[in-house]
Amino acid sequence: MRIKHTGYIYDTEKSEIIGFYVSDEANDHPCYMSVTIYRASHGRYFLHGTGGPLTPMKGRERILPVSEEVALQLCL
Repeated sequence: MRIKHTGYIYDTEKSEIIGFYVSDEANDHPCYMSVTIYRASHGRYFLHGTGGPLTPMKGRERILPVSEEVALQLCL
C-alpha cells in the first residue's frame, strides 16, 4: 500500500518493518487495532493496518503517519 501525505510518500513495500502492535480487545471490538509499524526511507514513521471505529484507523485499513515517539512506544 502506498500514500502521499504532506509531501512524503509512505510505501509499505519500500519501508523497513520495525514492529507490530495488536491491542488486547477482540477483533470485533470498536477499540481493536492491529498494525505493522514502519520506518520509511526518508526516516519518518507510519502505521499500516486496521482498527475499529474508535481507533486512529477509523474502522478501515489505512496508512497513518506517526511520530518516532509513538512508533517506538507501540513497539514496546
